[in-house]
Amino acid sequence: MVPLLKENLDKRGNIELLTNTTATRILMDNGAAVGVVAETAKGATVTVNAKAVVITTGGFGANNDMIASLRPELDGFITTNSPGIQGQGIVMAQAVGADTVDMEQIQLHPTVHVQGSDAVLITEGLRGDGAILVNQEGERFFDEVSTRDKVSNAEFAQTGGYAWLIVDSRMSEASNVIQGYINKGYAETGETYEELAKAIGAPADAFPRRTPLPPRWRSGMPASRRRKTPTSAACPLPTPWIRRPTTPSRSSPASTTPWAVSRLTRTPR
Repeated sequence: MVPLLKENLDKRGNIELLTNTTATRILMDNGAAVGVVAETAKGATVTVNAKAVVITTGGFGANNDMIASLRPELDGFITTNSPGIQGQGIVMAQAVGADTVDMEQIQLHPTVHVQGSDAVLITEGLRGDGAILVNQEGERFFDEVSTRDKVSNAEFAQTGGYAWLIVDSRMSEASNVIQGYINKGYAETGETYEELAKAIGAPADAFPRRTPLPPRWRSGMPASRRRKTPTSAACPLPTPWIRRPTTPSRSSPASTTPWAVSRLTRTPR
């Protein structure tokens, strides 16, 4: 998207693009925004005068202090945001009298792979295609296609506050995205259900016995919401895959083959 926007600017020929330059203050004149003061990477001050100022600086998902001031319970959460998402635009706007709304509505994503201080968002398309979430005991505990906040809260209620995201070999072999996760070391493999259970520290008989959709979900959910085994996981397959633990997640119907698992962790977006 950014290259296309830049190409559009270049074609116009009369717009100067300043990169590696951080706006620090909005200039005001009789109640109107008439420019900004910015600072270059080398510390030089740049003043841009204009007839109007449009703020398109995004949110503040990478600013832990700002998040904690609004939602103390989220203090210290890791994020998948770009490091530059610091909320400076919001702060500058507030400094000249702008109002804000719903600042505390910070979304948490259920499926994030965390490795040290790094966080990788695991696409929820996997759950949409039939991946399931199980807890440390190997039990499915929630509807994987529910809303992010509900899935995240359900994960936090599990042992250790995380879950394992599991896909089968058919899904894995058909998806470049999943192959990418595996190649990057986000996943482990198991040749049988028992190996998969052992790899995550769950009971050896956890998956054959516990992964099918609980009867209360089949009977208590409207027909339009009842999950069906996805076509990508409909046939018996030879190899299960494990993807590492993750912190918010959701549950879907089990297929007849071993699965891939990933432990995910909840993070502000």
